[in-house]
Amino acid sequence: MANSLSPANQDHYQLLIETAREVIYRINMEGIIVFVNNTVKDVLGYNKEEIIGKHFMNFIPPSFQFEMKELFKRLLVEVETTNHYLEAPIASKSGKDIWMGQSIIIHDLPNGERVFLIVSRNIQSRIVAEEQMRLNEQKHRIINYFATSLLGSNSMEEILWDITYNCISTLSFEDCIVYLFNENRTHLVQTAAYGKGKEDNYKIINPIQIKLGHGIVGTVALTGIPEVIDDVTTDDRYIVDDISRSSEITVPIVYENKVIGVIDSEHSQKGFFQPYHLETLQIIASLCSNKLMRAISLKERQINENKYKNIIENMPCGLIELNNNFEITKAYPRFCDLLGFCENELVGQTPNLFLLNKEDYKTSSKKASFSQSNNMDTGIQQLQLKKKDNAIIWAIVNVSPIHNNKGEVNGFIQMYLETTKEKELQIELEKAKSIAESARDAEKEFLANMSHEIRNPITSILGMTNLMFDTNVSSEQSEFLNNIKTSSEILLSLVNDILDLNKIDKEKITLNPIVFDPISLVRSHARNISLNLHNQKVKVRTYFDNDIPKRLLGDVTIINQILLNILGNASKFTHYGTISIQVKLLSRDHKLIWLKFQIDDTGIGISKDELEQIFERFNQAGKATNEKYGGTGLGLHITKKLTEFLGGRIYVESTLNIGSSFTVEIPFQVTDFNVNYIDQPRKTEDYKNKLSAQILIVEDNEINRKYLEKLLLKWNFPFQSAKNGLEALSKLETHQFDLVLMDIRMPIMDGYETSIKLRKMKGNCNQNIPIIALTASALADEKKRALAAGMNHHVTKPYRQEQLLGAIQKYLLLEKPNMIEKNHFQFTPSINQTELSELYDNDLIQVVEMFDLFIKNMPHELSLLHKLLEKGNSQEIKDQLHKIKPNFTYTGFNNISTQIKQLEQQVLSTSIDELGTEMSSTLKMMEESLRIVKVEYKRLSQFLQKK
Repeated sequence: MANSLSPANQDHYQLLIETAREVIYRINMEGIIVFVNNTVKDVLGYNKEEIIGKHFMNFIPPSFQFEMKELFKRLLVEVETTNHYLEAPIASKSGKDIWMGQSIIIHDLPNGERVFLIVSRNIQSRIVAEEQMRLNEQKHRIINYFATSLLGSNSMEEILWDITYNCISTLSFEDCIVYLFNENRTHLVQTAAYGKGKEDNYKIINPIQIKLGHGIVGTVALTGIPEVIDDVTTDDRYIVDDISRSSEITVPIVYENKVIGVIDSEHSQKGFFQPYHLETLQIIASLCSNKLMRAISLKERQINENKYKNIIENMPCGLIELNNNFEITKAYPRFCDLLGFCENELVGQTPNLFLLNKEDYKTSSKKASFSQSNNMDTGIQQLQLKKKDNAIIWAIVNVSPIHNNKGEVNGFIQMYLETTKEKELQIELEKAKSIAESARDAEKEFLANMSHEIRNPITSILGMTNLMFDTNVSSEQSEFLNNIKTSSEILLSLVNDILDLNKIDKEKITLNPIVFDPISLVRSHARNISLNLHNQKVKVRTYFDNDIPKRLLGDVTIINQILLNILGNASKFTHYGTISIQVKLLSRDHKLIWLKFQIDDTGIGISKDELEQIFERFNQAGKATNEKYGGTGLGLHITKKLTEFLGGRIYVESTLNIGSSFTVEIPFQVTDFNVNYIDQPRKTEDYKNKLSAQILIVEDNEINRKYLEKLLLKWNFPFQSAKNGLEALSKLETHQFDLVLMDIRMPIMDGYETSIKLRKMKGNCNQNIPIIALTASALADEKKRALAAGMNHHVTKPYRQEQLLGAIQKYLLLEKPNMIEKNHFQFTPSINQTELSELYDNDLIQVVEMFDLFIKNMPHELSLLHKLLEKGNSQEIKDQLHKIKPNFTYTGFNNISTQIKQLEQQVLSTSIDELGTEMSSTLKMMEESLRIVKVEYKRLSQFLQKK
């Protein structure tokens, strides 16, 4: 029929088809597009050439291809004039699907060819509007559901079920998981989970925990910002749990601007989650947060109530509740059992009913009032209680306020813990402590006397030997004097170790490191051994590594004792052959150097059985050896203990009748300090005193007195002498002196009493002159006691000439610049630098060591003092104050020591409350001093390392 149209008509119809608003195209029976009008460019973006010749199904999304094929099949079997209509999406050139309403008929062409004629209209706007209406209706249904379902009293499990189930059923999610914070808010814990078609998935056996800030869930919980991930494979935060998915949506659950959990869902389809899902899920989270928080709080409250109920029912304390008038309103069973009362006998009464001391009731009431006004706990008291049967018991009592919902105190709770047995034990321990302290004081006095009696003659020997060095002596005499001096020093070391044997057993040895030359030390021992063996056929040889430093820092007294014990055994058991002493460098780093002292002999040796027990106490190498050679069997035991105390190790190899080899390995610190070696006797310079300073010598030992007189004559100091304290006071009343050299232990009147009396002589010109204590005691308490008696300095006998001269020069203002000034080190003004110089004789190394001890011990002591203040035992507080007081003197805080002394004197006469107020400022000063010492310790350590 088209052929009968005139060309003009054909052009007209062609124009109408090409300019139509609908897309018109023809498809042959094979599905190939054979014609399409120009409108396809405007609607779908294709040119005609891009459409014609293509199969129609290439432009139909897979989800609609089956329905489209079925429609074409029906057209072929039904009446030709039937017009079929189908709405389906068509793929545009941009890749976006556009919904089209398509009318399809079968059309026969003039040439007899049958084709499908399709007129397609763009209905995208209508479809989108209808979908939006559907989603809005669905969203309103969800909102209405959650708004009404959460009005009742739901449990947490019911709330979580509603969230997860409805997300699956109404939003077409494949799963839904709710995470809530743990107690510490460090992790998100999987609390509910539901999977589509798998209700068992709601039950969680091993809940997943995700750390805050980790993964997508942890990130949303941290930021509070929801996230939609279209493709999780491109996000390195994605955490795979049981099934790997393709997309994820996570929304925070927020209550009062605080995230309490998240809702999370994953889907197998990439880009599944749309803005509608996000908006709806946020609404669900918002609607559920308030109810969910109430459920969490209720659950926590129930857990806490059960916990506290169990605690109260099972705790060993007896509890009572009181109102603001201190009347008992409730008595718990354990308290009734404790005192033997029934609850109805206690309710309405005050604690005065069972408190033995009525003053305790006043104090307790006062503290409760203080608690009420200050809204705080009142601490712990130990009181005596009277039971119903009049039996007396001890108990620890604590009073705490009870608050109402407004935070006001509307009563108190008292806890009573019986401590009768503990109190009785404490009383017994205090008695035993008193007895032990008396015995300890007697032991100290005995050791001090023994030390004095033994060390005085050693002082004389060493003093006279040093004076001999100042005379013209031959080289042979000099060698003999060296041996006398070394032997005296060894004897002194022995005396010290014997007096300190109890310290070894009680692990109370203290290190006294000084700078020394290890090679000179060993050679001195070798010379002494050689002299002792000069009539025997034994040679003593020494070997030293070339790279052994000449200056090491160590405790020479202990090292002397170790070497002396081993060499003494070697010389005792070796009758011919050799004794060799080898000193080797084992290792060295920037902090420590390890030396090995190996002593080999060709003596009688030790059997294998006896070798295993050689270092045990009171052990000797067999009965026959003991009978022949004697000895206590303590030497090697002490040697091992001392070696280990220095951080070293000792071991032995021996063969019977061939010889023994003892090896001692000890660590030392290398030092560059300019300090004289201790074992190098030198001729003392003749110091000329340009001032006419008068010195008083107070010394009962005639030899020691003569020695001091010789020294002062040599140094050109004018002096007078007294034999005891009484004679000294007589001279001090009639003559003016500039300094006193005071012996401690003297007959008639000792140095302590003499110093105390001098300091009390008001108006006397000598009242405040310097006093240097001279003591032969090896006990550290002697120095503290001397300073407490008013003495200014302490020198232990036997002393080196330069040591005594330095002390005299210092207090007559003739001394050389002290170490602190010499090295340009200045302490912070908070620390009394002058006091430190006097205490440690300008020895910065000792200052560092004392600071180190202070830093290590004081935190514990201050913590204990705080606990004792809370406990409220005045005697224990006083004892603790007395204990820590010297620590502040030794670190240059004399002002704090003075305040502690004042507090110590008023502890027993002051109530705990008033004492706490009085001590608050002092405690702050103590804590501040600890901070200052830490800073100064670091500065001083760095300074010494550089030096």
